[in-house]
Amino acid sequence: MLGKMTALHEAATDAKRQFEDSLSLYKDNHSRLQEKLKLSSEEIGKGNSIIAKLQSDCRELKGKLRLKAAVMLQQQEHAQAKHAELDASERAVAEQRALNAEMRADKERAEEAHEACQRQLTEMQDVLRTNQQV
Repeated sequence: MLGKMTALHEAATDAKRQFEDSLSLYKDNHSRLQEKLKLSSEEIGKGNSIIAKLQSDCRELKGKLRLKAAVMLQQQEHAQAKHAELDASERAVAEQRALNAEMRADKERAEEAHEACQRQLTEMQDVLRTNQQV
């Protein structure tokens, strides 16, 4: 019976040792997994920070893009207004040139009429002199 009890005691001691070894392995494994979990959690935190920064940058860039689009629209409207002013000025210049050409033509006709009248006056004065001499 003592042999049986000794065998049971040795078996219990072996089982306890195996249990403690398994427990030690599980604790080591648990520690490693906890460390991995901690590192993973930190990496996720870093990733979330990066995502938040990228989203913030994206919103900022969209705002800048909207501002630039508004400025470009204003510049385009201003350019169209200046183009319209330029067209109006070019039309006014063309009208003025046409008026100037018409006035030159009128002046030339008036000068020709004046010369004709001067010639006619000279002729009439000559006729009058000859008539007075007769």
